[in-house]
Amino acid sequence: MDKQFYINMHLVDNIFLPYYSIQLNDKVISIKKELAKRLSNYLTMKIYDEFSLTIKAYTNSSLENFYEILENHFKDIENDTYLKNVTKTKKDYYELKKINSELALKKFLPIPDENPKGRLIHLLPNYNAFTSLIARTQIHNSNFLGSVDINIIHDEQKQFDIIFENALKLIKNTDTDDILKSTSIPGKAKYNISQNISLTFVDSKTEICVQVSDIISGFVMRYCIDRDKRNISKIKIVEPSIKKLSSPYFDSVGINFVVPIP
Repeated sequence: MDKQFYINMHLVDNIFLPYYSIQLNDKVISIKKELAKRLSNYLTMKIYDEFSLTIKAYTNSSLENFYEILENHFKDIENDTYLKNVTKTKKDYYELKKINSELALKKFLPIPDENPKGRLIHLLPNYNAFTSLIARTQIHNSNFLGSVDINIIHDEQKQFDIIFENALKLIKNTDTDDILKSTSIPGKAKYNISQNISLTFVDSKTEICVQVSDIISGFVMRYCIDRDKRNISKIKIVEPSIKKLSSPYFDSVGINFVVPIP
């Protein structure tokens, strides 16, 4: 997972082209990805730091301050396209705030997760990877394995275990597939849980499958870094293996890439 791209996607989905503002379809998803891919060209590390402080504070005043920072930033660099998007979102936020300030905050900022100690975790990349894993496993199971029970084996992470357990409960009670019905995603992933799915946490030191997963993840991560840095000689060596790992034969299996398309 490209962490900066992941943050960009949240910025796009909450600030620049909010999820509530337009019906979701393949064209909209493509536009959102393209905006997220280019966003780093227009933002400074100071803006990213301000976004981090905003979601950690998680208050109406912090969000309103962030809108002002963004508007001033895009005025300074004379980028009218992103400026108009921020201003439109800001206007929608204030209109909802007049009715319900708490709801406005939840609608216009990513909702945090709570770890076992009650600490709020913001923008946890593992969460999206976990839910995508379930959705892709489900459709592959239905299409090719005859809907057998699924047991997800996850590396033990005491600070995140309860978040994953809650994620599993949440997607069991959310009609996500209906939200995605106008996209091509239902052909690749099935978010509505219709099978018996269990979740087991193990110590990676004693579970060879998790160890292999870590090796593969590290291999893919290094490839993505080399790709971004345009290390052509290294890319050519590993690209054939990457293509095999991404599984061109079945959309629902393989590595779950969360990276900008070159």
